[in-house]
Amino acid sequence: MNSNISNLRQAVLHAYRNLLKTQKQTFRGDEQLIQVGRLKTREEFIKHKDETDISKIEEYIKNADDTAVFLKKNVVQAELIDPNGTYKLHLNEHHELGTNKYPRTDPSTKTCS
Repeated sequence: MNSNISNLRQAVLHAYRNLLKTQKQTFRGDEQLIQVGRLKTREEFIKHKDETDISKIEEYIKNADDTAVFLKKNVVQAELIDPNGTYKLHLNEHHELGTNKYPRTDPSTKTCS
């Protein structure tokens, strides 16, 4: 059981570090947003630091991992190029570039057109 707790602790630390790293990469150049994200992440992890229910801890880890994936694949920085509203998107190899379909597996869901 002690080994499981140690593994769980390592998973929590990994999720925390991964989320901070992803925020730093996603919001590169926007120090204010990076700082806000770091503080919010720390606040959420500290809020649950005394949790003992393993299933809840695993849920929190999954939530942190899912958030990191969402940020990495779906959040794009845009830079205003001229005052007429032209923006340059800063895309990378992680961004999902597909259709405008909702990311659902249910075939009855509607798509954007």
